[in-house]
Amino acid sequence: EAAPEAGQSVREGKESNAWSRKNAKRLRADLINERSRVLKPLKGKIDAVEREIIELEDRIGREEEELQRASEIGDGRKIVGLSISIHDGKKLVETLFDELEQVSVLYEREAQVFERRMKDLEEGGNN
Repeated sequence: EAAPEAGQSVREGKESNAWSRKNAKRLRADLINERSRVLKPLKGKIDAVEREIIELEDRIGREEEELQRASEIGDGRKIVGLSISIHDGKKLVETLFDELEQVSVLYEREAQVFERRMKDLEEGGNN
């Protein structure tokens, strides 16, 4: 137990330590809430973009199989339509991967900031 500061009674020292611990818990809870408010939407965006990429890649795969069948029977109209759709889909996948990378980098950067802040808070509470 820490000795009370000059001019403080033992009771005042204990009350001060209890307030400090309570304040540290409140600051930690606030930081956790702030981290959640910042990271949760980014994580949601990452998940949504990943789902969209998977769905698009699945559609492209089906269309490529359909294109193969259309080529085998010589259906020129279908070949053109599917070729355009596949091309557009692949371009969109590239765009989505770029977006995914940007959001992932931002998420990691923000997560590191909160990790550092939490570490600083915990180290400050142990002094």
